[in-house]
Amino acid sequence: MKPAYEYLVCQSQEGKITVVNGEYIGRFMGNQAVTEVRERMFDSCPDFCDFLQRVGADGWELVCGYNIVNEHAQFEKLIFKRAK
Repeated sequence: MKPAYEYLVCQSQEGKITVVNGEYIGRFMGNQAVTEVRERMFDSCPDFCDFLQRVGADGWELVCGYNIVNEHAQFEKLIFKRAK
């Protein structure tokens, strides 16, 4: 039996979508410990609101969102689904 849905699991940090289905989606990589590099990495990722508009137009529906806070970072996880 073929699955009825497909899913996107996204990570958001500092107002940007940084990871989709386990892959970093920015255009720039580097050492996040260096402030200037970290800022450039985030700047190269899609804006949160722009990303939501784009995936919504592609038929994705947000089904879950939650915050994760640990000693290293704070970010949000977003899970979207759409019919196959």
